[in-house]
Amino acid sequence: MKISLSEKLDRIVRQKAREVSSYLSTGSTDIDSLVILVMTQVAKDADEDLRLLLEEVKSVNAAKRQLRQIVCQVRRDISDNLGGRGGKRRLTFSNGMTSEGAYHRMPLPVPDCSCAGGVKLISTDLHKGRIDDVAQLEAIRENLQAKLDGMDEMSEMTSLRLQMMMDRRSKFVATLSNIMKKISDTQNALVQNLK
Repeated sequence: MKISLSEKLDRIVRQKAREVSSYLSTGSTDIDSLVILVMTQVAKDADEDLRLLLEEVKSVNAAKRQLRQIVCQVRRDISDNLGGRGGKRRLTFSNGMTSEGAYHRMPLPVPDCSCAGGVKLISTDLHKGRIDDVAQLEAIRENLQAKLDGMDEMSEMTSLRLQMMMDRRSKFVATLSNIMKKISDTQNALVQNLK
């Protein structure tokens, strides 16, 4: 079950609020330490989100690579059988899928980060019934190409999300650095005033 971004953010905020309240209940009221603690934890969470998104990108790319290989095999079968229309001769599958049966139990790649290599293979029948015409092979190729185009769109969206997340992380790290510098400057000013 996938949770929405707002639900995820809500969970993070509640968790951070619990951590802050437990930190304050220990009797320590050093706000600077509290700010650094919370900001550091948020940075760790952002790094974890970034890692998961990178795994998703790798998974989609691996599935696309495997699907492109399948499309190439179908194209080879199409080119080998261009003269076989209308039942004049049997189709051959020697250079592409190697047999008609391979079309009926093709392991299609689906992105899945939890599987080895980031790809789950699902046995799929690419054409119901006997394949005896090049037009059927063309239809199979077009269907597979549509799946590949869909993965390309998914990959583009994931890449955009990754870029946005990296930009946000960069801004966050800059903000954390500025806060830590201001804390240091304030502490140095206090020490100078005490002297």
